[in-house]
Amino acid sequence: MLSLTMQTKNLVNFYTENGDWTGGFWIGLLWLAHLKTKEEKFLIRAEDFLSKLKNRFPSKTVFKSFLFYYGASIGEIFISKTRKLKGIGLRGAESLIEMYNEESQVIPLGLEAEESHSVGESEVNVDNVIATPFLSWAYYKSGNTRMLKVSLNHALRLSELINQEGRVIQSASLRGCRVLRKYTHKGYSDQSTWARGQAWAMINYTLSYYWVKDIYFLELARLTSNWWIRNLPSDYVSFWDFDDPKIPNTKKDTLLLR
Repeated sequence: MLSLTMQTKNLVNFYTENGDWTGGFWIGLLWLAHLKTKEEKFLIRAEDFLSKLKNRFPSKTVFKSFLFYYGASIGEIFISKTRKLKGIGLRGAESLIEMYNEESQVIPLGLEAEESHSVGESEVNVDNVIATPFLSWAYYKSGNTRMLKVSLNHALRLSELINQEGRVIQSASLRGCRVLRKYTHKGYSDQSTWARGQAWAMINYTLSYYWVKDIYFLELARLTSNWWIRNLPSDYVSFWDFDDPKIPNTKKDTLLLR
């Protein structure tokens, strides 16, 4: 039975049957491997794994943006314009916008999100700006203007997690248009800058600008990237959290070099 790579710890791979939130990355790598080498084996494996994503249409998690953008959209963009790839991506997008909160103008984590059990299903975080490039791709492929509206509102709302210097606080509790609190739940402390959260903002606002061409998203990508560069240690590999008081005697996060 085919299983998707979920994560790697101490050079040991862990797998999941449904892709969890990371399975789309592996499929995306297979598409790009085929693009680079033209070897059929990568294409065959990508298509085999892609079929597993169909089971994730009803999943109540904003993290499925990662699954369908990297798993389906990337393949459609670079490899194949087939109706199969486009159809899987669009069905994923249609199920995603069903989670949109009109009052808060954002897509919350959802009941099945990785951290919903610890912070709550209605919370939001910067990781999930990826929904904007995914839904923007879906808009261009379908002409569904609601896709574009949700994608823009989602990224604009999550931009409130970035301060004027470009520093990112990972998550927020919202009530309608109000931000009740901002906090980092995977970092050293509530108000620290978790390195991977900063990196999510950098890449996801870059992708958002690529698709939407809104100059504000480009400014956010530059702002967060410049903050990153200014705060890197001398070897240019970030520590896991920029505010860990044990620096330099703490762990690095090389996952950010992907």
